[in-house]
Amino acid sequence: MKRRRREFVLAMVAAVVLEFVGDAAMLRGVSSSHANEPVSSQPAPQPIRREKREGPVLLRVELDRDRTDLLTSIRLTISVDAERGVKISMPEAKGVLGDFVVKQSGDIQRTETADGVRAVVEQVLEPVVPGTAVTGPISVEYEDARERLDGSTGKSRGTATIDPIAVIVEGQLADAKGPVSLAWAGLPPIWWWVIGVIVGTAAVALAARRFARRRGPQAIVTEREERIVPAHIWALGELDRLIAERLVPRGLVQEFYYRINALLREYIERRFGITAGEQTSEEFIRSLRDSKYLQAVHKTVLQQFVDACDPVKYARHTPGDADVKWVEDTARRVIVETADVGGNGELLKAPVAAQAAIPRHGSRRAGP
Repeated sequence: MKRRRREFVLAMVAAVVLEFVGDAAMLRGVSSSHANEPVSSQPAPQPIRREKREGPVLLRVELDRDRTDLLTSIRLTISVDAERGVKISMPEAKGVLGDFVVKQSGDIQRTETADGVRAVVEQVLEPVVPGTAVTGPISVEYEDARERLDGSTGKSRGTATIDPIAVIVEGQLADAKGPVSLAWAGLPPIWWWVIGVIVGTAAVALAARRFARRRGPQAIVTEREERIVPAHIWALGELDRLIAERLVPRGLVQEFYYRINALLREYIERRFGITAGEQTSEEFIRSLRDSKYLQAVHKTVLQQFVDACDPVKYARHTPGDADVKWVEDTARRVIVETADVGGNGELLKAPVAAQAAIPRHGSRRAGP
């Protein structure tokens, strides 16, 4: 019996060695044939430029690229030309700008021009999620206290605004490179036979030693169980951590709304398989309406939640304390009432009184 086992092992080792040598020769031919093939690449990013004239002010916005990936930042340049005697107020650098995080903001550079003054500021934006990301509106306020043509005086104020700019954020971290020739693929054939003999001898010795030591019972192989954190447990923990950061009292209202909206979307994606993180608000609402897992009351409340977040994220609306409290409570109640507490992956039937558990908030549709 032992002899048959050894003969079987020797035959298997010989087959492996022959296969190894054959693959090495084929690899040598393949690597040399592909050495001169061109490497495919994505289209080169192009800059995006927008401008808007409002009275005595000309606002220009430039992004250095129209597409990027999660590891490549975007440079935003904001330039304002104002006529002489007109005061301008440049936009403040917040923690977030639309779907981007403001990683760095430079100082405002002011220079005199023939007709007035020019102010320029540069910011570095960092993408957060793949898909189509927008910068959010960019606005500059001005005040004109010059004497009018009819001789009257007084201050007139206005705002120049450029609409949000869309940028494509690719999901892959880097472009795939073409095949690379291996340095050891060009060895002479004799060396491949030497390597094969060494590998075969080592394999035979290892197999013989293993068979000699196998005297006891069969080894017991146990599978490792991985614990998967339920979606509602993860979401409630992230929500508590977000609230504990106290972003709203610190003046980071827009960042708070951006993050709590993204948190609830990711919970919906983990819980029900809806790709909420890569959808616009309109696409997200349509997905909710088509979902067969969510009840009507939760679909309505989630639409109210999106309507409450969008004005703060994109129109710089300032919510009241009651608005912020409603957004926090609504996120928590949606997570709790749609939690998979049974652990079977299916949404449990919520009580009939669930419709009264999440009250409609009167100021949720406050505009910009």
